Amino acid sequence: DISQAEDIETINMYHERLSEGYTKAEILTSINTKGRDNARHPMQWDDSENAGFTTGKPWLFVNENYHTINAKSALADPDSIFYTYQKLVRLRKSNPIMIWGDFELLETATDVMSYVRTYAGQRWLIVTNFSNEEQTFSSAETIDRVIIQNDETVLNDLKNLTLTPWQAFVVKLK
Repeated sequence: DISQAEDIETINMYHERLSEGYTKAEILTSINTKGRDNARHPMQWDDSENAGFTTGKPWLFVNENYHTINAKSALADPDSIFYTYQKLVRLRKSNPIMIWGDFELLETATDVMSYVRTYAGQRWLIVTNFSNEEQTFSSAETIDRVIIQNDETVLNDLKNLTLTPWQAFVVKLK
């Protein structure tokens, strides 16, 4: 809702576009896509009042999900995005293939990104499903070992895989 906006340019643009005949829904979609306020919400540190960001009144509203999505709960969960990101940074720093490897983009479904990195005789396959829906992926390649993955799916074969929503993995190829 426009009442949640604090950015004066956003508010002015909202009223200007209303007068030009745009619908509220069209304008809010544009604001949510390009506006600054989405990136300026208070950091959600914990589940206390105002997400632990301030004892005062924050300049923007705190997202109502702060009781479950916050830094404190992420640090308590070994499978959180915080620890996954740490693993990815270590993976990149300790494996030259991720920096210097040749990149080959593979043909996939629209919401799937897949590519092969090749370096010093090694080949790694990276597959990510960027959707809320199951997607298919298939490759004739053979898995040597799983490097990292974000779920418990047992990866033995790459033929006719059904990727779960948001599934991602990196495997070393034989």
